[in-house]
Formats: sequence, structure tokens, C-alpha cells
Amino acid sequence: MKKLYIFIAVLVLLLSGGFIAWIPFHKWARAHVNYKTAVNDHPLKCTSCHLYEVKKGLLYKMVNRKYISPLNLALSNDGTKLYVVAQEANEMLEVDVASHKILHTVKVGERPHSIVLNRAGTIAYVSSQWADKVFAIDLANASITDTFKTGNGPAGLAISHDGHYLYVVNSFSSDISVFDLTSKKELKRLAAGNNPVGAAISPDGSHLYVTSRRSLYVPYGVPPVTELTVVGTKKNYVDERKEVNEAYIMENVTFTPSGDWALTTLIRPKNLVPSIQVENGWMMTHGFGIVEQKEGGRIIQLLLDEPNAYYSDPFDIVVTSDGKKAFVSHAGVNTISVVDLDAVRKFIADIAPGKLEAYADHLGISDKYVIKRITTGWNPKGLTLSPDGKKLYVAERLDDRIAVISTDSLEIIDHIGLGGPSKITVSRRGRRLFNNAGRTFENQYSCFTCHPDGHEDGLVYNMAAMGRNVTNVQTLRDVGDTPPFKW
Repeated sequence: MKKLYIFIAVLVLLLSGGFIAWIPFHKWARAHVNYKTAVNDHPLKCTSCHLYEVKKGLLYKMVNRKYISPLNLALSNDGTKLYVVAQEANEMLEVDVASHKILHTVKVGERPHSIVLNRAGTIAYVSSQWADKVFAIDLANASITDTFKTGNGPAGLAISHDGHYLYVVNSFSSDISVFDLTSKKELKRLAAGNNPVGAAISPDGSHLYVTSRRSLYVPYGVPPVTELTVVGTKKNYVDERKEVNEAYIMENVTFTPSGDWALTTLIRPKNLVPSIQVENGWMMTHGFGIVEQKEGGRIIQLLLDEPNAYYSDPFDIVVTSDGKKAFVSHAGVNTISVVDLDAVRKFIADIAPGKLEAYADHLGISDKYVIKRITTGWNPKGLTLSPDGKKLYVAERLDDRIAVISTDSLEIIDHIGLGGPSKITVSRRGRRLFNNAGRTFENQYSCFTCHPDGHEDGLVYNMAAMGRNVTNVQTLRDVGDTPPFKW
């Protein structure tokens, strides 16, 4: 009540005394904002900065809320407990699947990213991307037992089949830390691609695959080339560096149960085409890559888009235990694509040799293997399947909840709330807009597409149609504190 009285008193003072001085004040305020933004056609008001951008105090508490923002998930071996990486809460949540109750919360550094359980399901390893650490959590008592110092920006995690090694993908330093889980020491670091993020162990345990988001360095005029790093787990050396042409933002990777394919999410940008081309489509296309696991195996790229509908920002991909279906989360359009893998096999088999590359840009083929689009809540990210394969759990990041999808009916059958605030603040609404492609032509891309994690994607774009010639994407980190703002 004290806060309410203070607010009312301030409001009365503003309405009474402020009205008299409004005209000269408004003129000065307008000039001030014009100066700060370096433009004069902005929609900003005093409150845009002095209310919504305050960092602490009473006003901050009044207009802001603390959100959960689930990013990645893992399930206990019996499927009764869900372990959630809460990115903005900086916690790992243990959730009872049946009752939807949060049983425990564990603080895990700053901006946690990924989680992996040991084979016994007794220990969870959580990477903290901004703390450069991985935390080992004893799940029996929800307490941290070990902390591993990693490279810069730990993201994806994997454990060797024998349980001896923990692999940590360091996204900012572009390398892979190999830890001995017996001695708790880092044995080596292996060079990876540019901005690596995802990791998966092959079903036979022989290889670790690591995806990258940014292209390797190529001359201007050459399409992006992104590395898929293959590590042999027997000696923990890099066995191969596969180049994926004309693709980037490969967020995650998984394997079919038989191990004959590795599957990755990816985006195929047309950054060298004049930007006016966006009005004709084909500015950003989204799909998945197939890496054949055999001698001379091909890297095949197929789109998940349709001629008049794009499915932007593919993030995670999982495969059912029978190898029949793959699920892909599209964070930019709040959708899960369901892919019939048998249909993909048939489609590939029917294509004449040497013509697969042409299909990597074909917008008219996804209906041959995409059997369902499932609409989710805001910004679906990490996916995990129940041990029996009957349920798919989806982290609805900007809704602070988990969607539960039946893998038989392909419908959402439940939601698990994570206790986030019900109020949608101005900041949260802005984050939803930033991550959503709904306002671009045919949903081709969101702000996040070119500015992953508020940074930049490393590409140069042809902006000649806008009078700017070639332009590299600028980072948005700390831009809120660096005028001129040009919001």
C-alpha cells in the first residue's frame, strides 16, 4: 500500500503542476529525444527510456517481472521428472510430470543453456553460457557437487557411452572441452567450427557430432560454408570437418536410432541476392540436413518451407525411437513440423544421382514428407521425447511453460506451467516481437534470425536496393545503453 500511495502522490503532482509547464517542457523533451535518437520521426515518449529502461528501484519493480524462459529439457529415465533449463531465471527446475509441481530449483550461473543426464540418471550436467562453467547436480538431493571450468560460452553437452568423458561445446571460443569425469579434469580442447552450439553422440558411441551457427570465413561473393565437426570418441581427436555449403545457423543435431543418418537443423540464406528480392521470396529458407553415415556418405539438404509459407528459426530436432518421425521446433513461427522419415527416404531414393543439390532450394517438396504442423505457444525451443516415445515435450520459452504433444495424434494434450508471471510487460512483449517472424514477408525471418542471442550472424548482405551497397549485420548487445539509439 505504501508503494501505491507514493505512486498516487507523484501522479497528482504531475497532473497539477506539470500541466502548467507542459508546453515548453514538451518542446524541450522532443528536442532531447530527437538528439538521442538522431532522427525526428520516432514514436518515442519520455516513458520509453525513463520508465521502461530503468535498471532498479520502485519504477523498475512496477513495470518489470522476472520470467523463467525455458530453453532446453531432459527427462528422467522413468519419464516421471522433467529437468528444465530456465534461461532467464538462471536455474535448473525439477518438475513432477504427473502433478506439474516444481519439486526443486537449483541456481546454475548465468544464462544456462543445455542439460544432459548421465546414463544412470543420477547426475545432471548444466552448461552456464555466460559463467563459463558446467555444473554437476546430484539429482537425489538437488545440490551442486562439482563445477567444471570450461572455455568461453559453454552450450551443447554430451557424455560418452562408457560414462568416462563429458564433452562441452564452447560457443564463444569455438572449441570443445573434453573432461575426464573420474578425475574431474579437462583433458584437452579441440578446435570446432565457428560459433558451435549443438552436440550429439552417435548410437554406437563412436563419434560426437558438433554443429555450428556461423559460417567459416569465405571471400566476399562466396555463399556461407558452415562446419560440422566430427570427433572420434575412442581417442578424442577430430576425425573430420564436414563442410555444409550454402547453409548456416545449424543449431542442433541428432541421430536416427539405426545410426544411418545424422540430422541437423539449418537455414539457407540468400545474403548475396539484392535485398529487394525479399518481396519475391527466397531471402531466407529453412530446413534440415541429412548426413549419411557410410563411406562416401552425402550431405543432403531439404527445406521445410512451402511456396507461400516459411518456417523460420528451426532450433531443435528429435527422432522417435522407431525412427519413423522427426520433430523440428520453429522458434520464429511458434510451430512444430512433423517429418515422415520413411517418406524422406523414398523421396531421396527416387532422385537421379547428381540432382539432389537442386532440391536444396526447392520450395515445392515439403508436402511430400511434412505430415503435420503443430501450433505451439511463443518461441518453442528445446524438445525431448518420453522414454516410451508417446509424448513430446516442448519448451515454450516466451510463455514460461512446457507443451506436451501426443506423438500418435500429433496434438497438444497438456501444458505444464513453470510459475512465471502472468503479466506481459513491455520488455517481454518486445522480446516476443524480436523472436517472431510474423511481421515479415511470408514469415521468412525474425530479428533473431540475423541477430541470434541479440548479437549478429556474421554475414554480409547486399543492401544495394536500399542505397547502402553491401552491409554486415551489427551486434545489438548493449545497444540500449549506446546512443544514438534509433529504436
